[in-house]
Amino acid sequence: VATADDRGDSRSLAFASHAANWYGDERAAYRYAERALRQARAEGAVGLMPDLLVAVASSSKSLDRNVAVETDAAEALRLAEELGQEYVACQALSLLVWVTAVQGRSEECLRYAERCARLAAQHGLSYYGAQVRRYLGLLDMGAGQYEQAHRALLDVVRPRPHGHPVVKLFAVPDLVEAAVRSRAPREPLAPVIAEFEQWVLRGEAAY
Repeated sequence: VATADDRGDSRSLAFASHAANWYGDERAAYRYAERALRQARAEGAVGLMPDLLVAVASSSKSLDRNVAVETDAAEALRLAEELGQEYVACQALSLLVWVTAVQGRSEECLRYAERCARLAAQHGLSYYGAQVRRYLGLLDMGAGQYEQAHRALLDVVRPRPHGHPVVKLFAVPDLVEAAVRSRAPREPLAPVIAEFEQWVLRGEAAY
């Protein structure tokens, strides 16, 4: 990140965006990704564009720019499929699952979720497979189906062959809300809440 402004090429800016995202500076992540994307468009670097579009969309998600998330993720998906970049296509689909879930667009959400889960399973991308299950829990929550949301999110935090430890932690606040709204017993959640608390206390950003 410290050297990105001096370098200025689209690949270095992309790396800077990913790095800024991981240490929690979403605004810097967006700024570098957006610059890199503009540069890649100007240079005709089509091969870089799907990944950069996903980076911009991911940063927009953190900054609550939902319309931008959908626009950039849809373009990323189209280009990634044309170029055979299935990993990036899976990332783009995951973002589309999220944005349609939080907007309550259930039919579109389920279509995106099926495609994303299939790609994730084909390529062993457990992070995106787990995120799909988490986002479907959000879809249920938005529809007022709290018991169903509770079951879905409980499944995300339980140890399982295709689970993911980071997504497990991301899901905890949503799981707690689903448990409260569905009047489910809270005692079984104590271990995962304690784990989430330790994670938050050790980091500077809450997800």
